[in-house]
Amino acid sequence: MVFRYNSHTRLADDDALDEVLAYHDLTRTGFVSMFTPGQARTQQSFRLAELPTRLLLQRELNGDVYLTQNEFFRPGRKVVHCTRLTSFYLDLDTYNVGRLQGRAPEFLTEAALRQLDDQGLPEPSQIIFSGRGLQLKWVLERPVPAGALPRWTAVQRKLCERMTVLGADAKALDASRVLRVVGSVHSKSGELIRMVHRAKVPATGASMRADGLIVYQFDEFVNTVLPFTRLDLANQREARLESQAANDPGPLKATGSSCAPPSALAAPCPVESSAPKNEVRHPGARALNSTKLAWDRLADLRLLAEIRGWGGGVPPGKRDEFVFLGACFLAQSGVADRLWIETVALAREFAPTWSLKEIQSCVLSVLSRTQKALDGGKDLYAGVWTDPRYKFGNKVLLERLEVTPSEELELKCIISKEEARCRDRKRKEAQRRADGALTREEYLRPGHDRCAAALRLRRAGKAPAEIAALLGISKSSVSRYFKRTDRNLGGEHRPQEVDPP
Repeated sequence: MVFRYNSHTRLADDDALDEVLAYHDLTRTGFVSMFTPGQARTQQSFRLAELPTRLLLQRELNGDVYLTQNEFFRPGRKVVHCTRLTSFYLDLDTYNVGRLQGRAPEFLTEAALRQLDDQGLPEPSQIIFSGRGLQLKWVLERPVPAGALPRWTAVQRKLCERMTVLGADAKALDASRVLRVVGSVHSKSGELIRMVHRAKVPATGASMRADGLIVYQFDEFVNTVLPFTRLDLANQREARLESQAANDPGPLKATGSSCAPPSALAAPCPVESSAPKNEVRHPGARALNSTKLAWDRLADLRLLAEIRGWGGGVPPGKRDEFVFLGACFLAQSGVADRLWIETVALAREFAPTWSLKEIQSCVLSVLSRTQKALDGGKDLYAGVWTDPRYKFGNKVLLERLEVTPSEELELKCIISKEEARCRDRKRKEAQRRADGALTREEYLRPGHDRCAAALRLRRAGKAPAEIAALLGISKSSVSRYFKRTDRNLGGEHRPQEVDPP
C-alpha cells in the first residue's frame, strides 16, 4: 500500500478504500454514515455499495472525515438501527498521556503492542495513526447481528479499561461511533491519517483471510477478553442474587410515576430477579441478562410489525403500544444514557407522522423512570427495593400486543410457556440426535423386526423352541411376541399351529 503525504491530495482514495473494505463488504445490504465536522458540519448516510464513490468525493476536502465502523439497516447511525457489528475498536488519545506526547506513530504503535501483550489481549488486525493518537481495530471474521450488542459492549469496555494508561477514550466505545478515515487529514495537527501496523500471525481464535488480514471469531475473542465465560457469569449472577436477598439495600424512599400511558402498566421489577435460590426455572427458559433480553424483545417487536404488514408504520390505535414498549426495551438495552435520541429514532419506524411532542407524551414515564434509575434511585415494590424501570413478563406482552398463535411461532423470545416448552423439547431432541442417540422408532425397530421374523417362522410351521433358537432369543420372548400379535389381531386370522414333529 502506498501512502500519499502530498499536501495537495487530501484524501488518498485507494488507501481509504483498502482500509474500510477490511470490515465493510460492498455486497452487503445496509447503510454507513460519513461525518465531516467544522463549519460545514455534515453527516451523509448511504448504502454500502456507494462507499467507493463517496470516498472519492471527499478527496478535495481540507479537513477531517469520519466513517461508522458498524452497519445500519436505516440511514443514520442510531444504535437502535444497528444491524451488524463488524469489529471491535479503540480510540487512543495518546496526546493526553504525558510520556507519549510528541512521539512518532511508530513509537506509539510499539507502546500499544507492548501494553496489549502485557494485558494478555489479542493483537489488533490493524492500527491506524489518527493524527494525534491511534485507532486499534480487531476485525471480525464474520459480522455479528445487533443482538450481540450486550456482549460486544462488554468487550469494548474491558478493552478500554485495560488500555486506559495509553489514553483509551471511554466516550468512543458505542456501536454508532465514527472514526477517522485513512487518507484524510487531521485538521489540527496537519497529519495524514494512515495505516501503521497490520497483524501478520493469527493468534488463538484468529485466522488469516485471503487478502492477508488477520480476523477474529466473535465468541473466541469475547472469551479471551472478558474474565468470565457465559457459564461463569450465570453462576456469579445466582450468587449475587442470594447475597442481595440477604441484605437490605438501605432506607430508600419509595416513589412512583403518574405519567404512565393510559394502557395498563407493568409493575416495576428488579433488573435481575430477586427470586429465592430454590425457585425452579421454567425448563424451556435459557438464562438471559436483561440487556440481551431487551434487544431480543425489540427485534421481536419489529418482526411483529413486519409480519402484520406494517412496514410503513403501525396503524393508528396501535402506535402508542409499540412506541411505549419499544422505549421500555431500549431503557433496558444499554442505551439508557441517550434514551430520548434512540427512542425518537425508533418512533420514526412505528409512528413516522408523530411530532416530537406526541413521542414525548407517549414515553414520558419511561424517560422519568429511566432517569431515576441512572441517578441511583429505587422503588419499593412488594416489600423489595427495585429498579424503577418498567419490566414485563411474556404473558403481559402477548396480551398487550395481541399476538396470535401463528405470529408467536415466528417470534424469538416473546412467547408463551407452552411454546417455550415445545422449543425446549425440540432443542433437546436435536441435541440427542447430534450426540448419536436413537429415536424411539429406531430403538423399537429391532424388536419389531424380530417379531415379524418370528411370525414368518411360525407360519412356516416352526415351533416356538425352534424359532427362539433360530433368532437367538429366549422362548419366553417368542411367546410374548405371539401373545401381543394375537391380542392386536383379536384372534382373527391366527395362523394354524403346527405340532412339532
